[in-house]
Amino acid sequence: MRTLLLALLAGGLLWSCFRSSDEDEVAAGHELAPAGEMLTPEADESGAAIGAPVARIEAPTAPREDAHRAAPTTVAPPPPAPKSVPQTQPVEASAISAPPEGPPAAEGQGLEVELGALLVHAPDRVEARLSSLEGELPASRAKLVRIYAALALGDGDRASKLAQGLDDEAGLRAEEVDFARRGAQRGGAVPAASSTAGPLLRGARLALLALEAERQAREGRTRLAALQMTEAVLTELSSPWTVEDKTLVRWGERLEEWAQKTRWRRDAEWPSIDVVVQPGESLIAIRKRVVAQHPELLVCTGLIARSNQLRGDIVHPGEKLRIPTERVSVLVDLSAHWAFYRIGDEITAAWPVGVGKQGSETKPGAYRVGDKRRDPMWFPPGQEPVPFGDPRNPLGSRWIELELPDGRATHLGFHGTNEPESVGKDASQGCLRMRQADVEELFEILPAGVTVEIQG
Repeated sequence: MRTLLLALLAGGLLWSCFRSSDEDEVAAGHELAPAGEMLTPEADESGAAIGAPVARIEAPTAPREDAHRAAPTTVAPPPPAPKSVPQTQPVEASAISAPPEGPPAAEGQGLEVELGALLVHAPDRVEARLSSLEGELPASRAKLVRIYAALALGDGDRASKLAQGLDDEAGLRAEEVDFARRGAQRGGAVPAASSTAGPLLRGARLALLALEAERQAREGRTRLAALQMTEAVLTELSSPWTVEDKTLVRWGERLEEWAQKTRWRRDAEWPSIDVVVQPGESLIAIRKRVVAQHPELLVCTGLIARSNQLRGDIVHPGEKLRIPTERVSVLVDLSAHWAFYRIGDEITAAWPVGVGKQGSETKPGAYRVGDKRRDPMWFPPGQEPVPFGDPRNPLGSRWIELELPDGRATHLGFHGTNEPESVGKDASQGCLRMRQADVEELFEILPAGVTVEIQG
């Protein structure tokens, strides 16, 4: 018996020593799998993952040669929070890819986003949609939508009748009520709004902006019309619903039509400096002279010619030319697949563009216009150059290089395409494809050095 007790005591002491040794190893950081190490999932022969993947921290890699593509970013997972702390974090509304389901009156709720989009794109279909939502939308908010739809259709009398007693309705924000009431009182004019965060209010204001722009143009205030329509376009691009291509086509055509009466007329009102053509001067020489005297200006011969309604590049001694002084810029919206040419705060032209396909996504950011080439040669990586006119050359008739702000090359640019059906889609290797006529127009009026902003 004594022998058995001694054996048990010795075994316990030995186990305690081994356990203490293991704990010392863990404390010293000698776990079998170090903290933060990511293990790749196993895969079968087809490449499909087997079992749950385990996070892994990748070592940083050198930039790829095709720097215009968006490089994948690996982010280490955050450490788990204590059980007593909720693991949910507040997020911005814009970060939510799909509105969560919830009460109909909830901010950013999917149903109100849909109705807000209808107010802009098809206000004549709002009533039918409301009728199909019997019981899904509170009566007060359905009434608000009807008032907004009447305003969007230019029916101020109906909006005014519906707005009676709106102040007493429950479930409405004071700003929503105020916008509806003032909109009805002003006969369709766009009331000011300190916020358009809600989709219904945003949709109503957008619809009224476009409607009011048309009215201003009819009454001869074309410049004001263009500024209001520009605001409508930019608001549409930042809205929570999917941009409708037909709407951008319609608004873009109106902006280009109005620009012919304002920005592209020599006798219209726009900021400029005057120069007189000297004997023997060409348009190229005039541009060089202007830039030498005003180095802050970014102009090109095509912009000067179009602003002065010149036919080609022919000028005559003694002729007075106006040089536009407001800065040109281009905005590209990748999700909408559109590019917008701006002079100052005004959009004067808009074109659909093809953007990078999956795996070769066009990288958002700020760029500047670099080299511009007519009839460009194509230099495929690791292959012989392909001359212009060769069926294998995908660049079309123009190439407009985009550089980083510090002048570094990106191999990203605007160009034409031998696949016009790909314009408006995710189809390129990262560049911005345009129809031939569109890229040729942009080429002529886009000065080197101007900013091109690409947004997602």
